[in-house]
Amino acid sequence: MTSTQKRLVALNIAGGFAVLGSYAAGFAYYPDDVGGLWGGVPEQWRGLYTTAMFPAALGYFPMTYFLLFRANLDQKIFGGVSAGACITLLYAVALSLAAAWMPLTLEFLTGAGGGLWPAIHLALLFTGVASLGLVGCVIALRPANGGGVAWTLALLGSLFFTFQTGVLDALVWPALFPLP
Repeated sequence: MTSTQKRLVALNIAGGFAVLGSYAAGFAYYPDDVGGLWGGVPEQWRGLYTTAMFPAALGYFPMTYFLLFRANLDQKIFGGVSAGACITLLYAVALSLAAAWMPLTLEFLTGAGGGLWPAIHLALLFTGVASLGLVGCVIALRPANGGGVAWTLALLGSLFFTFQTGVLDALVWPALFPLP
């Protein structure tokens, strides 16, 4: 395993624990405020959100597998940046900001003030942008032989992940959130 692969594995493990830990802590410390996390998402749309979370979460794994172990991380993409550097930055942004969303939002819901709203919205927006960047990496790193099943699953997984983070979380949820 190369140093870039090791760094990406460590980043995904630490970032994954940070995201899941932020959710667990949020549910544990603010059990009365968890319902407020839906914001203004209508009841009839919540099933779409919940359903979309599963392919998004599952899609993360083939996307990550392809980018870590099947893609050429030394290949130059997006204006001459190495794929490894680009992927590392995108995962760092997506994971760190995804981990920040829950505590920021729960703090906002407990009355910490409207000053947190821009931070919440920007965290979601940049998570979505980073996710879209990962789709771009999957596309840019498609092997000459077409990539086969691993590449196809990575592309589908990255699209599901980006639909959740870039559309539902970054665009729809903030637009429906009832601000005071």
